[in-house]
Amino acid sequence: MLGVLVEGNQPWAKNAPVLALGLVEHKFEHNGEQNKAAVHDLGAASACLTFEATARGLSVHQMIGIEPDKARRVFGLFGSLEPFTGLATGYVGESSLVPEKYAQRGSRERQRKALDEIIIHSGF
Repeated sequence: MLGVLVEGNQPWAKNAPVLALGLVEHKFEHNGEQNKAAVHDLGAASACLTFEATARGLSVHQMIGIEPDKARRVFGLFGSLEPFTGLATGYVGESSLVPEKYAQRGSRERQRKALDEIIIHSGF
């Protein structure tokens, strides 16, 4: 799994005890029709995993930085099954375990947009 992450995710993800690949199935198995909620379903499943892990004292880091074509080859994926995200699960490690630029990125203050920037009150 580590090898299908983009280079920027590998230095710190290599320390995670669990790495998973989030897949999207674009067609329903039972009828072959398009699954318009596939990406939403992966997001919801990832969120539930994150909530449960957090409740158990673990962390989940979701990564869009994967190499989908490489993941298809490595894991033998085909058809409408799309490798979409990586997920690292484990306990937060010491910043000394990763190169300085990654440690700084992980410890910098997070900036959030104000609610009036992201909530639509009366149309676009």
